[in-house]
Amino acid sequence: MKVVLLKDVAQVGRQYEIKEVAAGFARHFLLPRRLALLADKTTLIRLEKWREEAEAKRQREEAELNNKLKALTGATVILEAKAAANGHLFAAIHEKDVLTALSRELQIELPRGCLALSEPIKYAGEHIISVKAGKSANQFTLIVRPLK
Repeated sequence: MKVVLLKDVAQVGRQYEIKEVAAGFARHFLLPRRLALLADKTTLIRLEKWREEAEAKRQREEAELNNKLKALTGATVILEAKAAANGHLFAAIHEKDVLTALSRELQIELPRGCLALSEPIKYAGEHIISVKAGKSANQFTLIVRPLK
């Protein structure tokens, strides 16, 4: 039975793909959960429209993300954390903490996974953080100050 997938389905296919699946799998799993529609003429006509809309949305989001990355040029974000006298932080700073600081100080919302932190930050001081999203990349300075 041919179906059009409305969402990504593990080990079957990705959204808006036309797949040939077993009739029972389609009737008892995909169709009731609204993961797919039967691939008839009207669905195939709507499929092209859905693909165009999805592509336009992806391009808009990519352009918006590129603008956000350009805004990071030369930016400095200050974060305060409890630290020992030698500058070692009591609690490491993770990607989530850096994204929260970016949002709070620069009003720039970035998706998770775009910061290039190989490991959490464990020392106070100045750190250069690389940001990569799609084909664009940039970096900014994160200053970690010990709380007094």
